Amino acid sequence: MGGNLTLIEASRLNAQKGAALIPSSVELMLSGHIHTFEAINFNQRVPPQIVAGNGGDALYETPRNLRGTQFIGHSGVTVADGLSVGGFGFLLMTKVGNGAADGWIIDLYDPAGQPEGQCRLSTTGKGRLDCPSLKP
Repeated sequence: MGGNLTLIEASRLNAQKGAALIPSSVELMLSGHIHTFEAINFNQRVPPQIVAGNGGDALYETPRNLRGTQFIGHSGVTVADGLSVGGFGFLLMTKVGNGAADGWIIDLYDPAGQPEGQCRLSTTGKGRLDCPSLKP
């Protein structure tokens, strides 16, 4: 996986000093790109990430199963489990729950608006993305 090498190196140096890579108040990293939808959980103390990139213009083939992928640089961040879904589409995030069941439902759709699958983000505790209908 890629990334901004300057930010990766700064994160690594902060981690060596005992600082968190990402503040603990961050429950999800939501980013965009031009090639795919991805749902990722990390091994380290890094919040889950959704890459909402399936609305872009340059679709690239990506591996369906992202387990074990390591970011370039010296961040030491690896994917505990994650998946990639290629093809055009869009997603809809809906806030759900109260208290212990807090989280988000992430519905993935194809360009015609037909459901392709669903993920759930649990925001209690460490936080985790689960996508049972999209398993790699």
